[in-house]
Amino acid sequence: MLVKVTVKPSEKQQKSDTDLINSIDAFVSAQVEKRGIPGLSVAIIKDNKRIFSKGWGIKSIDRIGEPNNEMTADTPIVQCSLSKSFVAGAISILVNQKKLEWNTPLKTFVPDLEFSDEYVTNNINLLDLLSHRSGFLGNLRAFSSNHGYLKSSDQLFESLKHLEMSKDFRNSYVYSNYMYVLLSIIIEKVSGVSFYEFVKVNIFEPLGMNARYEVEGDSAEPHDLDYSPEEFLEAYKGKSPEELFDFKPKLCVIPRYNCYQNGAPGGIVCSANDMAKWIQCLMNDGKAEDGTQVIYDVNKVLTKVHNAQNNQLGGVIKFVGDGCGLVIDQIDKYRIIRHTGGLPGITTYLTYTNNTDLKLGLYVGSNSKHHRVALDALFYALATFLHPEAGKPLMDSVLTHKAPLPGLASLISDIEKYTQGDIKIHPRFDDFMGEYTHPAYGLVTITKHEKEGYLFMTREPEVNRTLYPIRQNQHNLNPSALSFYEDSGKFETYKVGTCTAGSIISWNFVINTDDTISLVYKTDVVATFVKNTV
Repeated sequence: MLVKVTVKPSEKQQKSDTDLINSIDAFVSAQVEKRGIPGLSVAIIKDNKRIFSKGWGIKSIDRIGEPNNEMTADTPIVQCSLSKSFVAGAISILVNQKKLEWNTPLKTFVPDLEFSDEYVTNNINLLDLLSHRSGFLGNLRAFSSNHGYLKSSDQLFESLKHLEMSKDFRNSYVYSNYMYVLLSIIIEKVSGVSFYEFVKVNIFEPLGMNARYEVEGDSAEPHDLDYSPEEFLEAYKGKSPEELFDFKPKLCVIPRYNCYQNGAPGGIVCSANDMAKWIQCLMNDGKAEDGTQVIYDVNKVLTKVHNAQNNQLGGVIKFVGDGCGLVIDQIDKYRIIRHTGGLPGITTYLTYTNNTDLKLGLYVGSNSKHHRVALDALFYALATFLHPEAGKPLMDSVLTHKAPLPGLASLISDIEKYTQGDIKIHPRFDDFMGEYTHPAYGLVTITKHEKEGYLFMTREPEVNRTLYPIRQNQHNLNPSALSFYEDSGKFETYKVGTCTAGSIISWNFVINTDDTISLVYKTDVVATFVKNTV
């Protein structure tokens, strides 16, 4: 009698997983030390089981040596835009309860819904909001609960009729945090409870997640660059891309950003181990590890493409389009479901693939915005689990990334002009001074003190900065800008923001010749403020 001796598949798999874990652990540990990463946490799911989770570094550089300052896989961190997938999950529950429908106009269920465009009001549905095809941009930071404005859902709901469309309805991609606030309000109106209470009872508790939306307490503290203009030039000017890639920056703790009115678009707070449970649920078509159905239509609706893009992101990665609170990519034969998140001093990543021959999920969270190690670790894991021919180019492209700060050369040039006293106030500045209002975004004031001009935005204190003129071709960079248009068509551009990279914010204000100000994101007009004449 012949006996065939084989190695059990589980033993092979265990060895493979152990090798992978050791490789990731060694890689991330080295990067955290080399680049001065404050803290980082990772969770890996394979074949619907969490096979690894760990934290490196600390929660806060202000508490070095104090107890309970280690970054672990159980350290809460604000999840930024990964929170949007929870909004989509909550909507799926209400659809399953027959209280909402995916493709039916929302006005059927929320009669008092009103946008600035009548056609949109009567036709917009859940998939339009979830997949960023509404045409409304809406910079949500103007509605931050940090600043005490528009705290109630009623106020937010009322402001919809005053938001201007940035692009065509259902014919464009316009990433909109504000539409996710609207979705959370719809959840509240239809369910009769707050958004947080709904996701807590229907998602967090069934999955055993210790999640919340308050950032205070034991959560990881955000970190940003800590330089004066002169210090920034000394640290960054003249360094080669290779030197900057491995540069260990000077950091400081910045205030936690208590995200939004109810945390829906970017404010849910939980740990890497919590996010592992959420990724398992998504990978298992909405079921918890014990088989309980928690959310619905994950494969049928949430991870289907509703706003197609089909853009090649570089190398072997293709951005297919947006689902519901999730993005769909294609890497070779593998369909990748993912989302990224970012707030001041925080970076998060969620990704998974559910192919028949590869079931892998990964979460990465870091309390730093100016490091690429989180993205490195994410691609490292993906590249290892994908086939070697696709994996090696991915890893090579990540490790040779040469852009530690966007627009660094232009930023250095601007700071040099500022520190050398080459900044002059616009000769017609007095003509533009005054108060400008928008029914949703509030009040903007342009004023002058001695030889410096200032712009203040009531609902966004972080825009209260000196106006610095810079070259025309730089007005579309990350630093905020204020453009003064002359009757002849010529204009100069003014930057809103201090000359430290840590204070970069993405607002553009353009002053027009008809006593209005346009709030612009990239090339899209978000809102038009009208000058008060009385």
